[in-house]
Amino acid sequence: ATYQPGFSVSNLLNATEGSGRYNALEFKVNKRFSYSLSAQGAYTYASSMDNASSLYLSSSTPQPYDLRTQWGPSDFFQRHTLSMAWVWNLPKTVSSNPALRQAVNGWEASGLIAIHSGEPLNLTTGEDNALSGTPHQRPNEVGNPYFSGLSLNAKVQGMYNYQAYAFPATGTYGNVGRNSLVGPGSAITNLGVFKNFRLYHESDRLQFRAEFFNLFNRANFFNPSGTLSAGPNMFALTSADSARVIQLALKLSF
Repeated sequence: ATYQPGFSVSNLLNATEGSGRYNALEFKVNKRFSYSLSAQGAYTYASSMDNASSLYLSSSTPQPYDLRTQWGPSDFFQRHTLSMAWVWNLPKTVSSNPALRQAVNGWEASGLIAIHSGEPLNLTTGEDNALSGTPHQRPNEVGNPYFSGLSLNAKVQGMYNYQAYAFPATGTYGNVGRNSLVGPGSAITNLGVFKNFRLYHESDRLQFRAEFFNLFNRANFFNPSGTLSAGPNMFALTSADSARVIQLALKLSF
């Protein structure tokens, strides 16, 4: 652990500077295995507010003597969370053709769908406008940061209007609250199919697996920069989670 002169470790660990509030409404569904299918899912609608989402010293905040300015959405907060998982034994054919039965029967599929709304985006100026020597100072909001009807290509260039923010006057703090915007959400679908083949000996099995991660190859972007000094690149989406990955495997059991 690191600490500043004047702070003892015992005082730091026993500090009562942080506070938070979390509320959520959750729905769950569960289908037990029947008709060759089992599935379960959950949806959460949540609200999480605090003035610190991790251990910190008050001197590291923009206004260390007014922690009310730190009150805002938690860094990890996601308003909507939906997840679903399922396993399905695919229907069998009753064809009299043994080769067709061997090829079609015995397949099993499983899947996972995870959808999340975006995490908070904290805006900073990137400069010490207040001349206080503290980091993470925030800008002034001087216009409407929201666009309407943006195409995906336009959103990649900037999902919010950076011109809606300005540097505060020298010696002053900005009026934007902590974690005032929300980053891009994500939606991931994974799919796996596999089949067990019986070999010459009764105890021998050969399993074939095909797994698809991010099946629909959706671009799940990470939060953009929220630093005003980045200029036109302030809200540009420059990085994303993995693209679609396909994995094939054979497993021999004997």
